[in-house]
Amino acid sequence: MNDDNFRPGPERLYIRDPIFSRDGILHIHLADVDMPLRVGGKFCSNFVPGWKAVGLYTGFAPLYLLALQNDTGDHATWYLDWRLERLTDNVAELSQDFQDLLRVKALPLVMRLFDQVTARCTPVMDPELQIFFELCDTTRLSIARLCLPALAQTPIVQRVNDLGVDFPLFTATGPVRLSRQCLEAGFATDWQDRLATSFDQRRLTWESPVDGTELSCQGTIIFDDFHFAFRFADPRYGLTFFVLVAGHCSVVMGLWFPAQNTMLVPGHPLHSLQFFIHDAGSRTLIYAARWGALLIPYLVQGACRFANIMRGRGSVHLGHQLWNELSGIESLIEGGCHNLPECVVLDAVDQTELYGPIDRLFPEMEGRVERRFMGELDPFIAHICKNGYFAFRATREYISDRLRSRILQLATSAVPSDEFNIANGRMAVLIGLRVENRTLVDVEAFFSKLLAVLADAFPGLVVLFDGHNSRSETDQEVATESFSEHLAKERPVRIEQAIVSALSERFRDAPIEIVSLVGRPIATSVLWASRVNAFVSIWGASLAKYRWVANKTGFIITSRSNLEHRADLHIYDSPHYMESPSPVTFVRQELVRDDPDAEQLVPAGPGHTSFFNFRLDEPACIADIVSFIVGTRA
Repeated sequence: MNDDNFRPGPERLYIRDPIFSRDGILHIHLADVDMPLRVGGKFCSNFVPGWKAVGLYTGFAPLYLLALQNDTGDHATWYLDWRLERLTDNVAELSQDFQDLLRVKALPLVMRLFDQVTARCTPVMDPELQIFFELCDTTRLSIARLCLPALAQTPIVQRVNDLGVDFPLFTATGPVRLSRQCLEAGFATDWQDRLATSFDQRRLTWESPVDGTELSCQGTIIFDDFHFAFRFADPRYGLTFFVLVAGHCSVVMGLWFPAQNTMLVPGHPLHSLQFFIHDAGSRTLIYAARWGALLIPYLVQGACRFANIMRGRGSVHLGHQLWNELSGIESLIEGGCHNLPECVVLDAVDQTELYGPIDRLFPEMEGRVERRFMGELDPFIAHICKNGYFAFRATREYISDRLRSRILQLATSAVPSDEFNIANGRMAVLIGLRVENRTLVDVEAFFSKLLAVLADAFPGLVVLFDGHNSRSETDQEVATESFSEHLAKERPVRIEQAIVSALSERFRDAPIEIVSLVGRPIATSVLWASRVNAFVSIWGASLAKYRWVANKTGFIITSRSNLEHRADLHIYDSPHYMESPSPVTFVRQELVRDDPDAEQLVPAGPGHTSFFNFRLDEPACIADIVSFIVGTRA
């Protein structure tokens, strides 16, 4: 069989409404012949009710793709052989021979699409690509994934400070030499500072790595709500590159030159860079196959509006939302930004604004908060492409007194004042629980011993136990899940509730009063934390409530590994990260012994020493806690 006999002219790559019926049999007019459609070796007389054929793609002949659509708008594709015999509706179910044939036929087209998106200074959606996008999303993505092995390459990663004065690259227009000085100048500007100066200008810029000329960003590729690629082009040299941005602080990881299969990074590769090294090429191809029809016009036109993303379901985090995202918004406002970007709250129906609605925390954002995007990022990506937005994350890592006041003020308006009558002038201590991992081997036993001592030392004491919070008093779904909580045998909040219930029963007749904040709203927890005399807590994200919001003095318990090696141990008490921090006391290292064999509710995997549970010299630690609390009364 000669494949050329089945290769259509450009005008026949896609035949609309290809089906007609003759003598009760469905036919397609192909290559001047009326050919019957076959299914299971028999002539096909009709489709399932509600379905119809809308087009026949002939670009991969002698394999044909029959596009179908039903009355509700759903799409499907039948893969037909040269006899118009239906083979399957799923690429994965094609025989190996047909998969190989499809790959060979599709690869030049898919490579051209990838080249336009990643290498051409001004990408073009040529007629053949336009016709390819007549096929439904699922089909295009399946074909792109089939071609991935032939296209996916691990890029060469180079540190800029290891380069010579110049670094040669070859582009479609010839060789160019990147300037180390210009590369370093680009990396030297803080990404968040660069963004902040872009909003009023309505353009995002980066220095040409060849000669330092200011280039305008064309748009954003959004891999997820954490990883972004910003596309720049220098037509003078035929050079296209992406600025790769990721991390909780949303910083520049490096520059990616896809056409040259090269990544240049500012220093030692950061953890988030591994995502780009392994996935940038494949994800960009899939992104292009999904969004090419919108993406290419978007890049050609150039984005000029800005949308700040707040992470959604599965990613929202009690600490990082405050430390990074809210502090990022506050920095823009307090920094005097006149043209504040829009703020997109993903999955807002799940109450992902943990500390309250953004436009109530920041009245300056009124009318600039978008909450309609739910679930997958697809609707949001379509939105930014159609409307010319850059997508980014505004972040910082500093909690100011002003931000703290905003949160407490909003919380005060949400919590009835009689909530705090229970304290009635009595001494109160808050205990923060942690049960997932990096915690006491027996949390309940330790705090039971502590309560017994506190009852003797401070009769009349009110003890508040805090843990996971709910979305609201009426919605008991937890506001945030623990990292990798799906691995737990039981939900952490349930275990926390069981611990507090057991302790409340055990000390029912003791001269202390136990109050549970577990499963109650964040606003209630932070207000109580601001009103107690002190807290005792196991180190973790709950300290965002007690320290960053309430700025309460406290006693912090954690593992020996944390105390000795954790780089971010002091994010909750260092003036580098929070304004005017009140003092805290950490458990003495010599009182802590990590237990690598102790069972973890949420297993972190072997070798993750920072997540080991631990044991204490309990009498000595409890004595230190009592002395600490006594000191807070002075």
